[in-house]
Amino acid sequence: MLLLGGVLGRSLSFFYDRRLQQTAEATKTEVDDIILYALGRPGVLLGIVFRAIAGQRILSPAEPLRTVLNASVEIPVVLTVAWIAVRLTDGLIDTYLVEYVERTETKLDDELVPIVSRITNIAIVSIAGVVILDSLGYDVTAVIASLGVAGVAIAFASRKTMADIFGGAHILTTKPFLIDDIVDVDGTTGTAESIGLRTTRIREFDGRLITLPNSTIANAEVRNISSEPT
Repeated sequence: MLLLGGVLGRSLSFFYDRRLQQTAEATKTEVDDIILYALGRPGVLLGIVFRAIAGQRILSPAEPLRTVLNASVEIPVVLTVAWIAVRLTDGLIDTYLVEYVERTETKLDDELVPIVSRITNIAIVSIAGVVILDSLGYDVTAVIASLGVAGVAIAFASRKTMADIFGGAHILTTKPFLIDDIVDVDGTTGTAESIGLRTTRIREFDGRLITLPNSTIANAEVRNISSEPT
């Protein structure tokens, strides 16, 4: 079985390196290239796991050693699947989402891309963690419940952040002013230097740089001096 696992691992590696990559390079779509990228390095770990499974089948250990060995095999499998999922989502985001936002004129979507990638990766890792805890015999129901409570607490604490993000979206979609416009926001007058995901920076005429939360601007009286008739 160990020999079979080694042969299988080498065969899969050869098939991946030669046949699949050649086929992917010959196609016009980039999806197959992304999938092969996701399976690349994790495939080495899968080969090791296959050998471990083969060795466990040969040894046929008694309890409780069998439980320990089962967990020691399941954990690498879960980690490998999570690794593949992270690489797959990163590849899709880098290939399609980044390419899309580079064609747009707004800066908000440029800042949203890394946030989407981070949230996706956190979700994948969290799911993998719950599966690993389940394989170790922990009560995942209690873990999920605690994660739910933590999620509520995080959501409550991040209300201001979300308000700023929606404020930034409001500014970039309604466009009360653009970068380099001279604006007055509730008494703060100057040149709009940047409109970010959470804040907007205004350079006053005396050189001071004022950073305002986007939620404040969204609820403020904004005067675009540059757009006024001369």
